[in-house]
Amino acid sequence: MNSRPHAVVFDFYGTLTVGTTVAERDAARHAVARALQVDPATLTTAITASFDERARGVTGDLAATMRWLAGRCGVAAGDTEIEAACAARIAVEREFMNPRPEAIGVLSVLRSTDHKIGVLSDCTHELPQLWAELPYGTYVDAAVFSIETGLRKPDPAMYAAVCDRLGVAPTDCIYLGDGGSNELTGARAAGMRAIQMCGPEFEHCHTYDAETSWDGEIITDLRELFAVLSIDPAAIPSVDQRV
Repeated sequence: MNSRPHAVVFDFYGTLTVGTTVAERDAARHAVARALQVDPATLTTAITASFDERARGVTGDLAATMRWLAGRCGVAAGDTEIEAACAARIAVEREFMNPRPEAIGVLSVLRSTDHKIGVLSDCTHELPQLWAELPYGTYVDAAVFSIETGLRKPDPAMYAAVCDRLGVAPTDCIYLGDGGSNELTGARAAGMRAIQMCGPEFEHCHTYDAETSWDGEIITDLRELFAVLSIDPAAIPSVDQRV
């Protein structure tokens, strides 16, 4: 194991962002249900059951996905409803993309100490669509999204793709994630040093297909990466920055 990795690959949701509670997710789905004019509970069931398909792009672009979800709820939505649903989905998902308080400062320090930075996310259309306007891109060297690859973690090709784009070997990477989609086991199998991010809010958050028996390293604040990476404390400014 490389004791001083030169790259850090982050999961996105619940790792660079604050984890979202079940209640927050339900409220977001209700906004989309109102736009589609479908029953909120039925839509929640359809969304929950179809994450794998939606995150791999099987259901088409965002508009096609909204139409597909409406159909799963027994409704033939018109163009007006689909347009409103897309707008509602973008708006509510944007709120879930805000960085946790220390995230941008940590990314800045990693960049200033010549660490390469990757993001590897199982996500639907909203994240790549909004990526350019989010604050992370200034620091991230490579972002790999399931919706664009047609694959999901823990597929080995996902980890290989981000390493290839970063120009590093898996053994030279730390992978940090909240443990959704069996990503930590997948990262370890790929040769990365896998660490779980387990923030104080996680007790109340839903993690998709969570690894409940993770036996590896755990951190509770992104700033703990500095010790893992042996970064000189003198190089670390205040990193409690909210954007």
